[in-house]
Amino acid sequence: MYALIPAAGRGVRFGRPENKVFTPLLGRPLLGWTLQAFADCDAVDRIILIGSESELPRLREMGETYGGGKFADAVPGGETRQESVRRGILSCPTHDENDTIVIHDAARCCVTPELIARTIASAREPHGGAIAAYPVTDSLLREDRLQDLADNEEKRWTGDYVDRTALWHVQTPQSFRASSLLDAHRFAHDEAVAATDDGALYQRYFFRVEIITASPANIKVTLPEDLGLAEAILARRLTGTPLTPPAPLSLGRERGEPEGTQ
Repeated sequence: MYALIPAAGRGVRFGRPENKVFTPLLGRPLLGWTLQAFADCDAVDRIILIGSESELPRLREMGETYGGGKFADAVPGGETRQESVRRGILSCPTHDENDTIVIHDAARCCVTPELIARTIASAREPHGGAIAAYPVTDSLLREDRLQDLADNEEKRWTGDYVDRTALWHVQTPQSFRASSLLDAHRFAHDEAVAATDDGALYQRYFFRVEIITASPANIKVTLPEDLGLAEAILARRLTGTPLTPPAPLSLGRERGEPEGTQ
């Protein structure tokens, strides 16, 4: 069972000159925490990092240091995340019907071994695909862009509010039957289809992907302020202090209890 971790993002919004996965976080690089979670997950056999050509030596060093003996290689990615994942899939030695591949963003450093294992277990069921996600709790609306008569400038105005009942924040890890995932990427490559994530590609060609209820604590470090939040989540997890109160019972009954923060 292979884990693919794309780590080639430039991280422009993070505001630092180097790849954000190398940013120090509680005594190790950010990517080290991501790797640790996969090293501690018994369902994962091998780990492949995907990065830019110039960073491969550094990624290999980190894989050896934090991969818990599961690190297989670091391979060059492409111009887009989708192309990077496709190349990562092709680098796996087998794509048998019984093989499973899990994909996870390198910058989502607060992932837990338990969540990884749950998506993998779901992908081994007949539907063959599972993504981590958590329910939307904020109010949502569509904007209207209209001219302001006072200053004749286009401004954003409140439009229709969106029913959030069945809406989810999509995360990683995302796990899939290896043979079908490879086919989905081949089809998309041949048809020049771009998708926001692998779950969207899999759903396009293979219909059903199960939602595995995760936690808002499974954040992706995108902006500089996210680093402080990730540090707080990991520090509290290390000390065994709960980060958030339990979900309301109504949410648990309707959508399943979110993953704990242990």
